[in-house]
Amino acid sequence: PAYSGRVADNWGDSDRDWKKFVDEGDDHLIETVSQIRDMSQLRDALVNGYGCTIASSQGFNMTASSDGYHRPRGTWHHQMSIIGISDDSRRPWVAILNSWGDRHGRIIDWDTGREWPPGTLRVHPDVVDKVLRRRGTEIIAYSGVNGYPDRSKKLEWLCI
Repeated sequence: PAYSGRVADNWGDSDRDWKKFVDEGDDHLIETVSQIRDMSQLRDALVNGYGCTIASSQGFNMTASSDGYHRPRGTWHHQMSIIGISDDSRRPWVAILNSWGDRHGRIIDWDTGREWPPGTLRVHPDVVDKVLRRRGTEIIAYSGVNGYPDRSKKLEWLCI
């Protein structure tokens, strides 16, 4: 269903279906998590195919500014996925995927002209670096092994 506060409250308070998710999760356990402490570790994890998540209180504008970046704004006590990174010296970015669906405007990739997934924020790496240094922010990489061996050849880059 479409997002609504009532649906979220109902599903959050209900135990009717949660067991099927636990059963599914049991088949896909994460063996290793690593705390990301700086931007170089974040880059290494992402480009080598490891999923990353960010938990912070940093909010952002709901749409990108005229330069294509979502600016920090307000407070969101929220967890999101970090799905891409570019250290292009002309226009670096970090792609953060929010779970709110199509609420952040459409982001067009500067190099390919393709549309990014709905719910994606394009954030300047300097902003992510500042957020990462704040007390209470956690960026975690998920993997089945220690470190970040190269898995990039197994990835299919669709949008970013």
